[in-house]
Amino acid sequence: MRELKLGLLLCVLAIAVIGCAEPSNWMTGESQGTGQSNGPVSPPAAQYAVTVNWEGKAGGAQLMPAMDATFSWDPVPAGRLVRLEVFRDDAQYETTLLNYAPDTGTHTWTVPLDIELHDADLFQAKLTIVDATVQTNVLEERFSPQFKIVRAGNNAGLSDVTVNARQISITLTDDGALVDGDRVDVFLNGVKVIDNHSLVGGAGTVFALNLLSGSNELRVTALNEGTSPPNTAQLAISNVTVGAAVQSWRLETGQSGSLVIYCSQN
Repeated sequence: MRELKLGLLLCVLAIAVIGCAEPSNWMTGESQGTGQSNGPVSPPAAQYAVTVNWEGKAGGAQLMPAMDATFSWDPVPAGRLVRLEVFRDDAQYETTLLNYAPDTGTHTWTVPLDIELHDADLFQAKLTIVDATVQTNVLEERFSPQFKIVRAGNNAGLSDVTVNARQISITLTDDGALVDGDRVDVFLNGVKVIDNHSLVGGAGTVFALNLLSGSNELRVTALNEGTSPPNTAQLAISNVTVGAAVQSWRLETGQSGSLVIYCSQN
């Protein structure tokens, strides 16, 4: 009987040792991912596994809509697929560029003309590597450094905004030290909607605008500089949810300033 008890004790100990020798997935680092992407979180320090380049970058040129951004990485072994996504401000999903595609080590993305942009936005690419047979098995995630996209023509102090209505109003007010006869034309999506307007002080002048769903370009052209250069004014936009609702411009005669009003309503 004593020998039987000793044998049972040894069996229990052996089973316990075998159980400890089998590391769980969280110890081995194996992913049990579902294939659903979460917001990218950059790896420690400044070491990234995905690079992003565009024409003129070495000279300090900014990435802009309609330009090509090329993402590059070391190809993964055969039998793996990749998913390439772009996120805004670390966690806000923007778009999917590759959806479980064979790996080639590079992909070029043409930035959409109607992409919503705000001055403070930063973008980042996320590369997810999965098993070609079991696509829910996430093997690795890689990230690019953050990068900016700016819109050409965002000048004169104007910046993009988002609004929550297709019918909005803008208020134009002379913003100089005195009301000096500044005059402007205003265009919405290339169509002149305010013609040869003389800026006034006080409460200013209110204009109603009908927007398209998505991106709308508002452009202001200075027709003169009044008696106290340059042409200066304050622009107030209704229904703004993201960005500066009240802005100012400074323009010389013939110059234009523009911003994009992104309408989130269909």
